Amino acid sequence: MGQVQMWMGLRRMHTRSQFQWVDGNPLEGYTNWTPGEPNNANGREMCTEMLVSKTFWSNKWNDVNCDAAGYKSITVCEKPLREHD
Repeated sequence: MGQVQMWMGLRRMHTRSQFQWVDGNPLEGYTNWTPGEPNNANGREMCTEMLVSKTFWSNKWNDVNCDAAGYKSITVCEKPLREHD
């Protein structure tokens, strides 16, 4: 497997705003940014991807242009747990 990018539901709404999850909750506590990230390259990186690779910054986060095709291949979703009766 080469490098795979996974979109993980973390983005910012404006170039100067803080990152938040798609449910509107702010990014707080744990982060796992690749060194030097987020850097908002060219003022267009509003989404966050997780890089999955055996050799390159495995499982680290990178801010990315939301229109970039590479991160759309895999999406991580949250699903609430259902209690059993």
